[in-house]
Amino acid sequence: MRALLPLLALTLAATLPTARAGTPDPLNGTWQLTHAQGLRGAVSPGTSALWVAGGTVRGRFGCGAYAGTIEAAQSRVRISVQPLAPDPAARCPLTPPSVFEDGLNAAEAYVVSENVGQLVLFSGTTRLIFERPRP
Repeated sequence: MRALLPLLALTLAATLPTARAGTPDPLNGTWQLTHAQGLRGAVSPGTSALWVAGGTVRGRFGCGAYAGTIEAAQSRVRISVQPLAPDPAARCPLTPPSVFEDGLNAAEAYVVSENVGQLVLFSGTTRLIFERPRP
């Protein structure tokens, strides 16, 4: 009987669901900015795309790009993004973090409405609304 305990423990461990690192499934995927509220400066809808996969986030804002990390659970979120160096052939100057990237980094909470394909990231002062791109 004692010899069966380790075998039983291994079998049980193999059948239990394992915790996954990263972000909840509804956040993963491609998002397009549709509305920005509370940012200092103008941010036009349609100028930004956001890609979330696991614990990473990357995207573009105008002609620039950014990348970083994302942690999300129970409607709380922590995002840390930095601008990426532009392609040398592109006519896009290297700029410090934009108001959009500042807005992403300030996000504290999120809501996903899967029935309408909408993601809202917000802090005490900003609200960024994204939608899934339509095919």
